[in-house]
Amino acid sequence: MLRRSTPPIVDELGRSVPGSVARLERVRLGGVQQWLVLRGHRQDGPILLFLAGGPGGSEIGWVRTFNGALEHSFVVVNWDQRGAGKSYRLLTRRSSLRPERYVDDAVDLAERLHVMFPGQPLHLIGHSWGAVLGILAAQRRPDLFASFVGVGTVVAVAENDRVSWEWTRARAEEAAQARTVTRLVRNGPPPYSGLRAGLKYHAISGGAEQFNDYPSNPYRQHSTATALHIPEYSHLDWLRVLLGFNRGTATTYQGILDLDLRRDVPDLAIPAYFAHGRHDIHAWGYLAEDYVTSLRAPHKELIWFANSGHSPCFEEPAKFRELMLRVRAG
Repeated sequence: MLRRSTPPIVDELGRSVPGSVARLERVRLGGVQQWLVLRGHRQDGPILLFLAGGPGGSEIGWVRTFNGALEHSFVVVNWDQRGAGKSYRLLTRRSSLRPERYVDDAVDLAERLHVMFPGQPLHLIGHSWGAVLGILAAQRRPDLFASFVGVGTVVAVAENDRVSWEWTRARAEEAAQARTVTRLVRNGPPPYSGLRAGLKYHAISGGAEQFNDYPSNPYRQHSTATALHIPEYSHLDWLRVLLGFNRGTATTYQGILDLDLRRDVPDLAIPAYFAHGRHDIHAWGYLAEDYVTSLRAPHKELIWFANSGHSPCFEEPAKFRELMLRVRAG
């Protein structure tokens, strides 16, 4: 592992906290160099592995900005997955970006974290695509994880995307937004493939946000700035973040279009929690309700966040921290 610096953990007076963890590390997973940021006030605390959305997305900046309080209670591990953020490489084979390779990486990383922090429970959080990745990893190796927390979980990819396209088109027609309607009709309903797949999916998600009029919050107001402006990122890393998300949609996302968690992951052997925003128009809440109802697990919960869209962990961070403290307590 190649170690570099990341801002130290400090107390209210700006003094470094003895025994804290603050590391930026490069690790080889599945033969691919990838980057981690590990931060926590205590080295002997429980581990929290955060899986970002995408595929190809990086959320280190969002976790740092909106969930920094979790570092008091956990060693928070942010991972730029293969093809994302600092782990992005231009020359990468498509076969290296298949979803199963990400699951392999997640399991490998979890095993390594248990070696790095022996005897400490490992809790798993996944946001959006990260929730899909996390639940597949937890299904394969439940022995590695103390709990799973899905945030904005995409339950049935094809159905979810089709409903989003229909909803956005209907709202655009009601608002007489001819440009948005024309773009959606020209693209047709998903699924999409090819190099322009990312742009077509963005036409749905970006168009939908025009009509998602719930109250704004600091995350929605400053999402780009907080995602990119972190000490661990160079200007080149900013470009990697943007390139990674577009390529992930055109490659990795194609491998989960047929995924339906209700059919493919009917059981989990660990406690499962699902945080979902009432205003989520990217991962539909009725699908999350269906899934939690049918899921067989030792403990399961669906927790609604009344003032959030697709990212309740960032939009209502205080409530999300309360949830994670409860998860930690078991």
